[in-house]
Amino acid sequence: MARYKNKFWREDGSGYGPEFYETDAKPIEHHGLLIYRRLKECFDIVDDGICISQYAGINGAKNAIETRFGHTNGADR
Repeated sequence: MARYKNKFWREDGSGYGPEFYETDAKPIEHHGLLIYRRLKECFDIVDDGICISQYAGINGAKNAIETRFGHTNGADR
């Protein structure tokens, strides 16, 4: 079981979702970050135990890692 922090959660309730996400899904490693398919169409990008973004498809998550987060290989972390 994987457990990782939800960076969008706020103690005052102004954020989104629970404080932690849990899933039995096996992660996909992509350029040094992990992608978990937590729900049917919800792919979480996880960096160092923190969910940093969520996408509706695996290709969107992979593209975000390469473009939005600037990870083109594991060495640039």
